[in-house]
Amino acid sequence: MTVTTTTETEKVTDYSRRGDIDAYLGQLQGEAFRRYRKEWRQAEKELRFFPYPLFLVVETVNTCNLSCAMCFRSRTPSPQPAMMSLDDYRRLIREAGRLGCPSLSLNLNNEPLLDPLLVERVALAREAGFIDIRLNTNGILLTPEKSRALIAAGLTRLSVSIDAASEETYRRIRTGGDYRRLLNNLEAFVAIRDELQAVLPVLRCTLVKIRENEHEVDAFINDWQQRADYVSIQSYVPHSNDDESMTLHPDQQAKSANVTCSQPFERLVVTVDGNVLPCCSPQGAEIVLGRWDDTGLAKIWTGPQAMNLRRMMRSRCWHDHPVCSSCLNGTFDGHENQETALPEKETT
Repeated sequence: MTVTTTTETEKVTDYSRRGDIDAYLGQLQGEAFRRYRKEWRQAEKELRFFPYPLFLVVETVNTCNLSCAMCFRSRTPSPQPAMMSLDDYRRLIREAGRLGCPSLSLNLNNEPLLDPLLVERVALAREAGFIDIRLNTNGILLTPEKSRALIAAGLTRLSVSIDAASEETYRRIRTGGDYRRLLNNLEAFVAIRDELQAVLPVLRCTLVKIRENEHEVDAFINDWQQRADYVSIQSYVPHSNDDESMTLHPDQQAKSANVTCSQPFERLVVTVDGNVLPCCSPQGAEIVLGRWDDTGLAKIWTGPQAMNLRRMMRSRCWHDHPVCSSCLNGTFDGHENQETALPEKETT
Protein backbone atom coordinates (compact mmCIF):
# COMPACT_ATOMS: atom_id res chain seq x y z
CA MET A 1 0.00 0.00 0.00
CA THR A 2 1.42 3.37 -1.05
CA VAL A 3 0.47 6.43 1.00
CA THR A 4 0.83 9.83 -0.67
CA THR A 5 0.05 13.17 0.98
CA THR A 6 -0.33 16.25 -1.19
CA THR A 7 0.10 19.72 0.28
CA GLU A 8 -2.31 21.92 -1.59
CA THR A 9 -5.38 23.98 -0.78
CA GLU A 10 -7.34 20.79 -0.21
CA LYS A 11 -4.98 18.52 1.73
CA VAL A 12 -5.49 14.97 0.48
CA THR A 13 -3.96 11.69 1.58
CA ASP A 14 -4.20 8.84 -0.93
CA TYR A 15 -3.96 5.15 -0.03
CA SER A 16 -3.26 3.23 -3.22
CA ARG A 17 -3.01 -0.50 -3.80
CA ARG A 18 -1.62 0.31 -7.26
CA GLY A 19 1.42 2.13 -5.92
CA ASP A 20 1.82 5.72 -7.05
CA ILE A 21 -1.37 6.26 -9.06
CA ASP A 22 0.29 8.59 -11.58
CA ALA A 23 3.03 6.02 -12.18
CA TYR A 24 0.42 3.29 -12.57
CA LEU A 25 -1.59 5.31 -15.09
CA GLY A 26 1.63 6.27 -16.84
CA GLN A 27 2.39 2.58 -17.36
CA LEU A 28 -1.06 2.09 -18.86
CA GLN A 29 -1.24 5.30 -20.92
CA GLY A 30 2.34 5.84 -22.00
CA GLU A 31 4.73 8.74 -22.37
CA ALA A 32 2.11 11.40 -23.16
CA PHE A 33 0.45 10.77 -19.81
CA ARG A 34 3.76 10.86 -17.94
CA ARG A 35 4.70 14.15 -19.60
CA TYR A 36 1.34 15.70 -18.71
CA ARG A 37 1.65 14.70 -15.06
CA LYS A 38 5.17 16.13 -14.93
CA GLU A 39 3.85 19.40 -16.30
CA TRP A 40 1.03 19.30 -13.75
CA ARG A 41 3.48 19.02 -10.87
CA GLN A 42 5.47 21.94 -12.29
CA ALA A 43 2.32 24.08 -12.54
CA GLU A 44 1.16 23.06 -9.08
CA LYS A 45 4.40 23.28 -7.16
CA GLU A 46 6.43 25.82 -9.12
CA LEU A 47 3.56 27.95 -10.53
CA ARG A 48 4.96 27.34 -13.98
CA PHE A 49 2.95 28.67 -16.91
CA PHE A 50 2.29 26.50 -19.96
CA PRO A 51 0.85 27.84 -23.24
CA TYR A 52 -2.21 25.60 -22.85
CA PRO A 53 -4.41 24.58 -19.92
CA LEU A 54 -3.50 21.23 -18.42
CA PHE A 55 -7.03 20.58 -17.20
CA LEU A 56 -10.44 21.52 -18.55
CA VAL A 57 -13.40 21.33 -16.17
CA VAL A 58 -16.75 21.29 -17.96
CA GLU A 59 -20.10 21.65 -16.23
CA THR A 60 -22.44 19.88 -18.65
CA VAL A 61 -25.42 20.00 -16.26
CA ASN A 62 -25.85 22.18 -13.17
CA THR A 63 -28.04 20.02 -10.92
CA CYS A 64 -27.42 17.50 -8.15
CA ASN A 65 -29.56 14.77 -6.63
CA LEU A 66 -28.21 14.98 -3.05
CA SER A 67 -27.73 17.61 -0.36
CA CYS A 68 -24.47 17.07 1.52
CA ALA A 69 -23.28 18.65 4.75
CA MET A 70 -19.93 19.87 3.43
CA CYS A 71 -21.19 21.18 0.08
CA PHE A 72 -22.00 24.85 -0.44
CA ARG A 73 -24.98 23.81 -2.59
CA SER A 74 -26.81 22.69 0.55
CA ARG A 75 -26.80 26.32 1.75
CA THR A 76 -27.57 28.12 -1.51
CA PRO A 77 -30.66 28.28 -3.75
CA SER A 78 -30.82 25.64 -6.47
CA PRO A 79 -30.08 27.03 -9.95
CA GLN A 80 -32.50 26.81 -12.83
CA PRO A 81 -31.69 23.42 -14.38
CA ALA A 82 -29.65 23.68 -17.58
CA MET A 83 -27.65 21.37 -19.84
CA MET A 84 -24.87 22.12 -22.33
CA SER A 85 -25.87 21.07 -25.84
CA LEU A 86 -23.90 18.30 -27.48
CA ASP A 87 -22.97 20.60 -30.39
CA ASP A 88 -21.53 23.22 -28.03
CA TYR A 89 -19.71 20.55 -26.05
CA ARG A 90 -18.23 19.03 -29.21
CA ARG A 91 -16.91 22.41 -30.38
CA LEU A 92 -15.52 23.17 -26.92
CA ILE A 93 -13.53 19.96 -26.46
CA ARG A 94 -12.28 20.00 -30.04
CA GLU A 95 -10.87 23.46 -29.45
CA ALA A 96 -9.30 22.33 -26.18
CA GLY A 97 -7.88 19.28 -27.91
CA ARG A 98 -6.29 21.41 -30.62
CA LEU A 99 -4.68 23.53 -27.88
CA GLY A 100 -3.10 20.40 -26.43
CA CYS A 101 -5.13 20.21 -23.21
CA PRO A 102 -4.55 16.67 -21.90
CA SER A 103 -7.14 16.21 -19.14
CA LEU A 104 -10.85 16.76 -18.62
CA SER A 105 -13.37 16.57 -15.79
CA LEU A 106 -17.01 16.31 -16.81
CA ASN A 107 -18.42 18.00 -13.75
CA LEU A 108 -17.99 21.01 -11.51
CA ASN A 109 -20.23 21.23 -8.43
CA ASN A 110 -22.93 19.00 -9.88
CA GLU A 111 -23.80 15.33 -10.32
CA PRO A 112 -22.58 14.27 -13.78
CA LEU A 113 -24.70 11.11 -13.94
CA LEU A 114 -27.77 13.34 -14.25
CA ASP A 115 -26.53 14.18 -17.76
CA PRO A 116 -28.30 11.85 -20.24
CA LEU A 117 -25.52 12.50 -22.78
CA LEU A 118 -22.65 11.73 -20.42
CA VAL A 119 -21.44 8.52 -22.06
CA GLU A 120 -21.39 10.15 -25.47
CA ARG A 121 -19.47 13.10 -24.06
CA VAL A 122 -16.80 10.77 -22.63
CA ALA A 123 -16.40 9.06 -25.99
CA LEU A 124 -16.14 12.41 -27.80
CA ALA A 125 -13.44 13.55 -25.35
CA ARG A 126 -11.43 10.42 -26.04
CA GLU A 127 -11.79 11.05 -29.79
CA ALA A 128 -10.60 14.65 -29.28
CA GLY A 129 -7.34 13.39 -27.80
CA PHE A 130 -7.83 13.78 -24.03
CA ILE A 131 -5.73 11.23 -22.16
CA ASP A 132 -7.12 11.72 -18.64
CA ILE A 133 -10.94 11.86 -18.53
CA ARG A 134 -12.47 12.06 -15.07
CA LEU A 135 -15.81 11.92 -13.30
CA ASN A 136 -16.55 12.85 -9.70
CA THR A 137 -19.89 11.39 -8.67
CA ASN A 138 -21.94 10.37 -5.64
CA GLY A 139 -22.53 7.04 -7.38
CA ILE A 140 -26.25 6.77 -6.68
CA LEU A 141 -27.08 6.68 -10.41
CA LEU A 142 -24.16 4.44 -11.35
CA THR A 143 -26.26 1.55 -12.63
CA PRO A 144 -24.58 -1.57 -14.05
CA GLU A 145 -25.62 -0.42 -17.53
CA LYS A 146 -24.03 2.99 -16.97
CA SER A 147 -20.86 1.40 -15.60
CA ARG A 148 -20.53 -0.81 -18.65
CA ALA A 149 -21.08 2.13 -21.02
CA LEU A 150 -18.58 4.41 -19.26
CA ILE A 151 -15.90 1.73 -19.31
CA ALA A 152 -16.46 1.19 -23.03
CA ALA A 153 -16.46 4.95 -23.75
CA GLY A 154 -12.92 5.39 -22.44
CA LEU A 155 -13.23 6.96 -18.97
CA THR A 156 -9.87 7.17 -17.17
CA ARG A 157 -10.82 7.88 -13.55
CA LEU A 158 -14.04 7.36 -11.62
CA SER A 159 -14.04 9.15 -8.26
CA VAL A 160 -16.93 8.35 -5.93
CA SER A 161 -17.72 10.49 -2.89
CA ILE A 162 -18.88 8.28 0.01
CA ASP A 163 -17.80 10.13 3.17
CA ALA A 164 -18.81 7.40 5.62
CA ALA A 165 -18.07 3.85 6.72
CA SER A 166 -21.56 3.21 8.08
CA GLU A 167 -25.11 3.71 6.90
CA GLU A 168 -25.97 5.86 9.91
CA THR A 169 -23.15 8.34 9.30
CA TYR A 170 -23.84 8.35 5.56
CA ARG A 171 -27.48 9.34 6.17
CA ARG A 172 -26.43 12.23 8.40
CA ILE A 173 -23.98 13.62 5.83
CA ARG A 174 -25.55 12.81 2.43
CA THR A 175 -29.22 13.74 2.53
CA GLY A 176 -31.17 11.95 -0.19
CA GLY A 177 -28.57 9.22 -0.68
CA ASP A 178 -28.97 5.47 -0.33
CA TYR A 179 -25.94 3.79 1.21
CA ARG A 180 -26.91 0.22 0.30
CA ARG A 181 -27.69 1.19 -3.27
CA LEU A 182 -24.33 2.92 -3.54
CA LEU A 183 -22.46 -0.13 -2.25
CA ASN A 184 -24.31 -2.37 -4.71
CA ASN A 185 -23.50 0.01 -7.57
CA LEU A 186 -19.79 -0.01 -6.76
CA GLU A 187 -19.70 -3.77 -6.34
CA ALA A 188 -21.32 -4.10 -9.77
CA PHE A 189 -18.86 -1.62 -11.32
CA VAL A 190 -15.85 -3.60 -10.11
CA ALA A 191 -17.41 -6.90 -11.27
CA ILE A 192 -18.17 -5.49 -14.73
CA ARG A 193 -14.69 -4.04 -15.11
CA ASP A 194 -13.23 -7.43 -14.17
CA GLU A 195 -15.58 -9.21 -16.56
CA LEU A 196 -14.48 -6.94 -19.41
CA GLN A 197 -10.84 -7.44 -18.40
CA ALA A 198 -10.49 -3.66 -18.34
CA VAL A 199 -8.04 -1.74 -16.18
CA LEU A 200 -9.67 1.66 -16.69
CA PRO A 201 -11.26 3.63 -15.27
CA VAL A 202 -9.43 3.42 -11.98
CA LEU A 203 -11.81 3.63 -9.03
CA ARG A 204 -11.18 6.21 -6.33
CA CYS A 205 -13.34 6.26 -3.18
CA THR A 206 -13.24 9.47 -1.15
CA LEU A 207 -14.07 10.77 2.30
CA VAL A 208 -14.06 14.47 3.23
CA LYS A 209 -13.24 14.56 6.92
CA ILE A 210 -15.67 16.55 9.06
CA ARG A 211 -16.94 16.27 12.62
CA GLU A 212 -19.64 13.76 11.69
CA ASN A 213 -17.29 11.18 10.18
CA GLU A 214 -13.78 11.69 11.58
CA HIS A 215 -14.27 8.67 13.87
CA GLU A 216 -14.76 6.46 10.80
CA VAL A 217 -11.65 7.41 8.80
CA ASP A 218 -9.68 4.27 9.67
CA ALA A 219 -12.68 2.01 9.03
CA PHE A 220 -13.28 3.71 5.68
CA ILE A 221 -9.67 3.12 4.59
CA ASN A 222 -9.83 -0.51 5.70
CA ASP A 223 -13.17 -1.08 3.97
CA TRP A 224 -12.14 0.31 0.59
CA GLN A 225 -8.39 -0.06 0.16
CA GLN A 226 -8.65 -3.56 -1.33
CA ARG A 227 -11.77 -2.86 -3.42
CA ALA A 228 -10.97 0.55 -4.89
CA ASP A 229 -7.75 1.28 -6.76
CA TYR A 230 -7.13 4.08 -4.32
CA VAL A 231 -8.78 5.76 -1.35
CA SER A 232 -8.58 9.48 -0.64
CA ILE A 233 -9.06 11.24 2.69
CA GLN A 234 -9.49 14.98 2.24
CA SER A 235 -9.42 17.63 4.96
CA TYR A 236 -12.59 19.66 4.89
CA VAL A 237 -12.09 23.10 3.36
CA PRO A 238 -14.82 25.64 4.12
CA HIS A 239 -16.24 27.63 1.26
CA SER A 240 -16.49 30.72 3.45
CA ASN A 241 -15.75 31.92 6.97
CA ASP A 242 -19.40 31.78 8.04
CA ASP A 243 -20.18 30.02 11.30
CA GLU A 244 -22.04 27.13 9.68
CA SER A 245 -19.10 26.23 7.45
CA MET A 246 -16.46 26.58 10.16
CA THR A 247 -18.29 24.44 12.72
CA LEU A 248 -18.26 21.41 10.43
CA HIS A 249 -14.71 20.90 11.65
CA PRO A 250 -13.97 23.50 14.35
CA ASP A 251 -10.53 22.15 15.21
CA GLN A 252 -9.16 23.33 11.89
CA GLN A 253 -7.59 26.77 11.70
CA ALA A 254 -7.49 29.11 8.76
CA LYS A 255 -4.09 30.50 7.82
CA SER A 256 -3.04 32.83 5.06
CA ALA A 257 0.42 34.19 5.77
CA ASN A 258 2.40 32.56 2.97
CA VAL A 259 -0.10 30.78 0.77
CA THR A 260 -1.16 31.03 -2.81
CA CYS A 261 -3.25 29.20 -5.41
CA SER A 262 -2.00 27.17 -8.36
CA GLN A 263 -5.35 26.69 -10.09
CA PRO A 264 -4.93 29.58 -12.58
CA PHE A 265 -1.76 27.83 -13.79
CA GLU A 266 -3.49 24.47 -14.18
CA ARG A 267 -7.00 24.78 -15.48
CA LEU A 268 -9.95 26.49 -17.06
CA VAL A 269 -13.50 25.91 -15.87
CA VAL A 270 -16.40 26.19 -18.31
CA THR A 271 -19.85 26.53 -16.78
CA VAL A 272 -23.05 25.22 -18.29
CA ASP A 273 -23.91 28.72 -19.56
CA GLY A 274 -20.54 29.21 -21.30
CA ASN A 275 -18.65 31.35 -18.79
CA VAL A 276 -14.95 30.57 -18.30
CA LEU A 277 -13.54 30.69 -14.77
CA PRO A 278 -9.97 30.35 -13.45
CA CYS A 279 -10.70 27.85 -10.67
CA CYS A 280 -13.12 25.33 -9.17
CA SER A 281 -13.88 27.31 -6.01
CA PRO A 282 -17.49 28.46 -5.56
CA GLN A 283 -16.14 31.98 -5.11
CA GLY A 284 -14.40 31.66 -8.46
CA ALA A 285 -17.76 32.01 -10.20
CA GLU A 286 -17.34 35.73 -9.57
CA ILE A 287 -14.18 35.85 -11.72
CA VAL A 288 -15.44 35.47 -15.27
CA LEU A 289 -12.52 35.46 -17.70
CA GLY A 290 -14.81 35.51 -20.72
CA ARG A 291 -17.16 33.31 -22.70
CA TRP A 292 -15.54 30.48 -24.60
CA ASP A 293 -18.02 30.73 -27.49
CA ASP A 294 -17.25 34.45 -27.94
CA THR A 295 -13.52 34.67 -27.25
CA GLY A 296 -12.17 31.13 -27.50
CA LEU A 297 -10.18 29.19 -24.94
CA ALA A 298 -6.75 30.15 -26.34
CA LYS A 299 -7.31 33.91 -26.01
CA ILE A 300 -8.88 33.52 -22.59
CA TRP A 301 -5.98 31.35 -21.32
CA THR A 302 -3.36 33.91 -22.37
CA GLY A 303 -5.56 36.97 -21.88
CA PRO A 304 -4.71 39.87 -19.53
CA GLN A 305 -7.12 38.88 -16.78
CA ALA A 306 -5.78 35.33 -16.51
CA MET A 307 -2.17 36.51 -16.68
CA ASN A 308 -2.79 39.11 -13.98
CA LEU A 309 -4.19 36.42 -11.69
CA ARG A 310 -1.05 34.34 -12.21
CA ARG A 311 1.23 37.28 -11.44
CA MET A 312 -0.79 37.97 -8.30
CA MET A 313 -0.49 34.36 -7.13
CA ARG A 314 3.25 34.21 -7.84
CA SER A 315 3.88 37.37 -5.83
CA ARG A 316 1.32 36.44 -3.15
CA CYS A 317 -0.42 39.77 -3.55
CA TRP A 318 -3.93 38.33 -3.47
CA HIS A 319 -4.93 39.85 -0.13
CA ASP A 320 -6.49 42.89 -1.82
CA HIS A 321 -8.41 40.82 -4.37
CA PRO A 322 -11.95 40.55 -2.98
CA VAL A 323 -12.67 37.09 -4.39
CA CYS A 324 -9.30 35.40 -3.94
CA SER A 325 -8.85 36.77 -0.41
CA SER A 326 -12.29 35.47 0.56
CA CYS A 327 -11.36 32.02 -0.68
CA LEU A 328 -7.77 31.75 0.55
CA ASN A 329 -8.53 33.25 3.94
CA GLY A 330 -11.16 30.56 4.35
CA THR A 331 -8.98 27.56 3.56
CA PHE A 332 -7.33 25.52 6.27
CA ASP A 333 -4.13 24.45 4.56
CA GLY A 334 -2.73 26.88 2.05
CA HIS A 335 -0.58 25.85 -0.86
CA GLU A 336 2.91 27.01 0.05
CA ASN A 337 4.55 26.16 -3.29
CA GLN A 338 7.96 25.58 -1.77
CA GLU A 339 10.44 22.80 -2.29
CA THR A 340 9.59 21.44 1.15
CA ALA A 341 5.94 21.16 0.15
CA LEU A 342 6.52 18.42 -2.44
CA PRO A 343 4.48 15.24 -1.82
CA GLU A 344 5.84 12.98 0.85
CA LYS A 345 5.64 9.30 -0.07
CA GLU A 346 6.10 6.13 1.92
CA THR A 347 5.34 2.55 1.05
CA THR A 348 3.80 0.32 3.67
